[in-house]
Amino acid sequence: ELPDDVVRASTAAPSQRESQSEGGGLNGGAGDSLFKVPLANMEEVLFSELPITLDDLEHSFLGMDSVDSRFGKLLCAQLGYSQLQSGTWEGSEMDGLKREVNLVVKCPPKPMLPDTTRVHIRHHLRRASRQTLVRERGVMTLDVPYGESFSLQERCICICAEIHVRIYMCMYMC
Repeated sequence: ELPDDVVRASTAAPSQRESQSEGGGLNGGAGDSLFKVPLANMEEVLFSELPITLDDLEHSFLGMDSVDSRFGKLLCAQLGYSQLQSGTWEGSEMDGLKREVNLVVKCPPKPMLPDTTRVHIRHHLRRASRQTLVRERGVMTLDVPYGESFSLQERCICICAEIHVRIYMCMYMC
């Protein structure tokens, strides 16, 4: 379960959020988040503690969904990405970095499902405080049998502890 301070910072009014988390919240607000979905409405799907620094984790996140890093190449190969077009990271450390990615992924064999689907991914990576890193990722599959698209919103909150980083991943499907 998410720690109380994470939930408090994510649900506070913008002026309270800035004072609670040293310059930015984890949820909502202009420029703060890719999503309008409150953290409380997202489902926590993963909790893990990694023996890594917050800076090293941030560096790994910058290589996600791209072949610009060793981590990104491994991830793309494992997930079977093709026709990958990664945009450049834009923004600043203060406001957060944003990037868009387009690619094609192979679908599992299921009735009415295409062999592959086009995917559009939006990334937002920012420091909510010196001790907290927030990675948001909006994944939209464009070729689905029913409807126009399928969308998944991920919010990964990484909090620096003594000798490791606690990672809380929450998701919302629309």
